[in-house]
Amino acid sequence: MTEWLVQVAAILSTLVGTDDADEHCLRLGGLDALRVEALAAGDPRSLNQVHAGTAGRAADAAVIASYRERGLRIRGAALHRLVCEARHAGESSTVLDVVEVLGPTWVVDDRGRWRLLPAPEPVARSITLTRTDDGWRIAAAR
Repeated sequence: MTEWLVQVAAILSTLVGTDDADEHCLRLGGLDALRVEALAAGDPRSLNQVHAGTAGRAADAAVIASYRERGLRIRGAALHRLVCEARHAGESSTVLDVVEVLGPTWVVDDRGRWRLLPAPEPVARSITLTRTDDGWRIAAAR
């Protein structure tokens, strides 16, 4: 499987089957796409475009480091939202109730071998988005 095909599949998987009609859910979808790019690039600095707080950024950076230490790169890893509803929508922060599941995710090793990771179960979360000087970011996910 070529890398470009996996990247196209990952992008398309974020466009199919979601119910993100709400502007705040669409905003979260954009941040999720930036996160997928950061994971695929193995670039923890790019996570600054996604997270406002250090906890989420540190967790994603740890995932990148863990895979890198094993000689692996992440491909895919898009989140599919099955439910997304704004519980609170303000000018500077928004709280979303979501149910999401990790979409198809592969790892590729230094020799170019691909492996599909097992699919997890859907998870319910409360996600807080906050407006920063640089735009909207994920402040918390519980």
